[in-house]
Amino acid sequence: MRKERVGLILVVLVLFLWVGTGVSEGKSVLRASPSRVKPGETILLRFSGAPGNNTDWIAIYPVGEKSENYGEWYYLEGKTSGELNFTAPQKEGDYEFHLFANWPEGEYNAITISNAIRIGVSIGTSPTPYNDVFRLSTGELITGELLSFDGSTFKIKTETRVIERKKGDVVAILIGTKPLTPTKPFTPIRSLSQWATKVKASSQYSPSGWSAQQATGEPNTSECGDIDTAWAPKSNGSESEWLELAFDTPVYATKLRVHETYNAGFLYKVEFVDVYGRKHTVWQGKDTTACPGWFEINVDQTWYLVKSVILHTQIKGYEEIDAVELTGIPISK
Repeated sequence: MRKERVGLILVVLVLFLWVGTGVSEGKSVLRASPSRVKPGETILLRFSGAPGNNTDWIAIYPVGEKSENYGEWYYLEGKTSGELNFTAPQKEGDYEFHLFANWPEGEYNAITISNAIRIGVSIGTSPTPYNDVFRLSTGELITGELLSFDGSTFKIKTETRVIERKKGDVVAILIGTKPLTPTKPFTPIRSLSQWATKVKASSQYSPSGWSAQQATGEPNTSECGDIDTAWAPKSNGSESEWLELAFDTPVYATKLRVHETYNAGFLYKVEFVDVYGRKHTVWQGKDTTACPGWFEINVDQTWYLVKSVILHTQIKGYEEIDAVELTGIPISK
């Protein structure tokens, strides 16, 4: 039996990821080479798809560093594509390049991050080349090296020739994902399935039982029923509600599963939220999930990185969600 209602305490845990300024469809690209260098040697950085502001800028960072902890940097002076030469820092370690838009308005919000490179005194002179991977709208995967992107056309160097593909034909790009090995075929990129770790909601029954937090983590409600280990909204009326769940690793999403454990069949819309905060409706319709049961949607791999999902619900009574799982391809450095 449902216990007496308590006052609503809305628990909001917000996932912060970089918000881009003036980025075009999330397809700005940075490509650093070689992948292994010694301190003081030259690093070639190719960039493309930059916003085109005079004060767009690129800086080198130790991997994992943000904000003001950057090294050598350059303004792009309105260029949307081109090449820059950087000098490898004297301190050994892994480094990457960050692209920022329109300083100072864009602040330190990186809109694109390059593949990682390793700097060390004991590194040999023959670097290991890495694949860039391009997924086309047809489902085809092209592996090679991105040479340039002028805003409309990708120029890609494969093992046999240089090819060009139009922007509209490329739905996802993964930079520097796998070593090129001439004796072995390309290994397919491994997908990642993960449970939600952070959440916010339109309402929740209480800050403990039936709270929004109950929808994070692995499933722990095995039966259909009014059970406090799942999320339930404040009201048992027929008003629409929503639940936004964030994940630790942004992915190019391919699948979503939602464990419904009471009054199943309440979903009417699902949105993916990319790393720039933009919402994408990926499903809208009639939910026919049994109770308990898994609502499941499979989508073509998104061209954008998904950081969270928004579940829109509506039913007379208490809808309850136990767990949410997102599957997709993480970007590799």
